[in-house]
Amino acid sequence: MSENTFTPALGRFTPTRFYDSVVAVTRERLWRALAAMYVAPRPGDVIVDVGGGTGSPAVLPARVEPGARIVGLDPRPRRARGGAARPAPPGLRWVRRWGSPSRAHTSASGHATSEIIPPGDKSPYFYLMILCRNYGIYRYMRKAFALLLGLTIPLAPLTPVAAATPPAPAPSAAISWTPCPEDATTECGTLAVPVDWNRPTGRKFNVGVARHRAADPAARIGTLVLGPGGPGGSGVDLVLASSQIFGPDLVRRFDIVGLDPRGTNRSNPVVCSTDLLLQSPDPLLKNQAEFDRARAYNRRLRADCRARTGPVFDHVDSLSTTADLDAFRAALGEEKLSFWGGSYGTLLGQQYADRYPRRVRAFVLDSTIDHTFDTRSFLDDESRGAQDLFNEFVAWCERDENCLQHDGDVRTLWKGLMARADRGELGTPGQPDVPLTPFLLSWTALDYFYVPDAWRSFSELLADLDAGRPSAQRLPTPLAATGSQDVTPNPFQILCEDYRLPVRDYREYSNHLRRLEKIAPDLRYSSLAAFSVFACLGEPDTIPNPQRPISARTDVPVLVVNSLHDPATVYPWAVNVTRQLGHSGRLLTYEGWGHIVYGRSPCATGAIEAYLISRTLPARGARCPAVPPNTGARNLNLQQLVSPLITRPGWTSTF
Repeated sequence: MSENTFTPALGRFTPTRFYDSVVAVTRERLWRALAAMYVAPRPGDVIVDVGGGTGSPAVLPARVEPGARIVGLDPRPRRARGGAARPAPPGLRWVRRWGSPSRAHTSASGHATSEIIPPGDKSPYFYLMILCRNYGIYRYMRKAFALLLGLTIPLAPLTPVAAATPPAPAPSAAISWTPCPEDATTECGTLAVPVDWNRPTGRKFNVGVARHRAADPAARIGTLVLGPGGPGGSGVDLVLASSQIFGPDLVRRFDIVGLDPRGTNRSNPVVCSTDLLLQSPDPLLKNQAEFDRARAYNRRLRADCRARTGPVFDHVDSLSTTADLDAFRAALGEEKLSFWGGSYGTLLGQQYADRYPRRVRAFVLDSTIDHTFDTRSFLDDESRGAQDLFNEFVAWCERDENCLQHDGDVRTLWKGLMARADRGELGTPGQPDVPLTPFLLSWTALDYFYVPDAWRSFSELLADLDAGRPSAQRLPTPLAATGSQDVTPNPFQILCEDYRLPVRDYREYSNHLRRLEKIAPDLRYSSLAAFSVFACLGEPDTIPNPQRPISARTDVPVLVVNSLHDPATVYPWAVNVTRQLGHSGRLLTYEGWGHIVYGRSPCATGAIEAYLISRTLPARGARCPAVPPNTGARNLNLQQLVSPLITRPGWTSTF
């Protein structure tokens, strides 16, 4: 194989050796042009994007159809310095770039075949490369490339570059729409998708979907997808309530659609034994023996959930749901989608835009999760957010007479309740035999902080707990006390397949907890983050959708929206996600409190609707002022539907 012959890449590809001294931007543009002009695509090809320098890791597309070619340049898998070579995904073998005949070009087994793609012996690039290689005129390469690309790219057929988006799934049979049982004005149906998108012709299951047609067909813009949070929220339920919770202009001009993410609700939910869930150890582990028992319990629980859920259990990651969403798009016959996702649903929006950037019309990420944090940063960020909201609640009590502790010291009252919970002396109102542990008390506070309009209710609950009397306010309740069935949904498995959050041993676990008490001296930790790490203890090292930054480059920037004081998806995550998006991202800051911004202020809601309808972006650095909590509001709100308040599995907690 000569040095002027280019081989296809299984994943990201990089330039040949003599371009190593060229800056990455010039190199990327050159190879984009080469791919555009000389790679002849076929239907079903996966044309991977251009990487940076020769040290770029080889990264395969997440889903590959059987028989598809994976077309690219320079396929050699990179070896980390001092580490082992990157393994190929199941069913695929790496194609070597340079080598002797004994290491000749091999094809991927079973799933895809790769082919050598020469650039064309008579092309101007061929002669330019020979010239640069033989005469070493590297200092002229950058100018020559810029000039040549400027002259030729406008004439080049650029369709192959657009094909960097993975191919659309084959259109499935039309969804059989019927009136939803809950609301006849909304249509419901199911979409058959593969259990494992790596085996798209294999076993399938049904995903629940819903559609509310545009009220004014003549003014219809397109399809707006609603992405639910949780994990565990329902896209179908969001669509059913869309006419009550979204503005009339959106309802009038969009077909509003949604799906229940795989592993939830109407889409083969992950279910587990209720009795086994109620045996969950307290997440505040005290020694190595308890740590080992917790890992063993998690293994037993996963085995039970897998047996009761079926094969979907191992494929409930958000990247698989992203493929489901694109299959839904194809079934709807839409070329592009608009999207509003809240909370955990923003990960679906991020990964869809990352994987299918040319299918993005206008995407809103409301209360944004970050897909780059590790165990420590996850715990620290969330605990800072939880403590920040406690501080904001204390400040509200000091200035607002609606707080029952307005004339007292709410922080001292809280410390006393936590001390009683530590001693086992704090009972659940109305169920004195059920102790309210420090962990559940902290989680209760975090739940109330999601919704500023509930701060008055939280103030009443604190007064009832302090007096030891029954309370009308919401508290975590064991499922066994609610007459539940033998099995209970457990959507935490989704998070454990989207995030690798390892903890080696009890020593590391206890170090985390001690550090968090300094970050959050009142709440002690974010109970949501602490339980997430606890729930994923013992998860296999290899998960379907591990953390990685997004690199979506969309025609219209993605709108990222976040509260400055959010207890669940903290503001720094929104800043980081916007930074990852670069020119394809725009951040709108709501200076108020709570989780989910849409509907909280006329400023933020108007900006979101203007973007979705006309793709008008707010100015860079735009901020919307805070709206004081409406402590008398007790109606259904968007946050409760988008991101249901989740306690530890085996317990229920709802407004």
